[in-house]
Amino acid sequence: MSHPLLVEAIETSFIPVLIYNNKKEDADILKKFEEPSWNNPVVRYLDAKGKDIIKRRDRVWSTLDTAARMVQTLKTAKLRVPEYLALTAGQPAKTETAIFAMHCYWEGEAKLGKLTGVYDTKSSWLQGKEVVEVQFDPGVLNYKKLAASALEMKCASTIFTTTDAQQKIAAKIDTPSIRVKPKEKTRVAKLSDQKYYLRNHRVLSKLPLTKLQSTKVNAHLGSRQTGIPDCISPRQLKMAKRITKVLLKDPKALGEFVMPENDAKLVSYQAKLVKKLDALEKGK
Repeated sequence: MSHPLLVEAIETSFIPVLIYNNKKEDADILKKFEEPSWNNPVVRYLDAKGKDIIKRRDRVWSTLDTAARMVQTLKTAKLRVPEYLALTAGQPAKTETAIFAMHCYWEGEAKLGKLTGVYDTKSSWLQGKEVVEVQFDPGVLNYKKLAASALEMKCASTIFTTTDAQQKIAAKIDTPSIRVKPKEKTRVAKLSDQKYYLRNHRVLSKLPLTKLQSTKVNAHLGSRQTGIPDCISPRQLKMAKRITKVLLKDPKALGEFVMPENDAKLVSYQAKLVKKLDALEKGK
């Protein structure tokens, strides 16, 4: 499991123990917990007495499912759930796309990105209008509520629907001032316009943030809130402090580092960033 936030949660909110299923010295432990030696990897969450905190379950392969079980364990044990872990567990397995036009997609990304259930935002162009493409979890935030929120925040001068179901819902709010149109092909805005407030933050833009973290941090910054967003983990916060010190000495020292837009690139990006920070701190 190489997801950096999951690794951090495992190492800081739990005491990880690895039991092999093919080594003789671990046979007694397997027997004690009634685990067959031939089974696939199983993660169990035990209390100090070796009792299961939540029910055993095998075939848990995904980051989302693992994070969700970690959150369930901490809640059952009445322990604090770190915000970054809750956010990781909240990443939807499937999302739906909604598209809204507005006067400024920078502000649109910030306003829509703060909504619970919104997973990602993207600045684009459609029919000459600035639009935000919203990836959302319909199981948490239904389209009707999302569209209503976009209207309330003045982020829906035009609503471009992406499904027949969206068209039926949006058609009921079609007015002379708010137009509803079927989706057409969008043109993605330039990279410097994506998550504008985060991308233009000298320090946080360098952090290896997940897509969902990036969405929420950009919304935090765009709403002019002060302080560091809760969704940034303690290790990311320590890294941010290292970045700050390096950039105070040389503002261009990390110029080649651009936050990855794909979660799959986070591990390699983080490794390169840490290596660079180590070298700069040693004066190399």
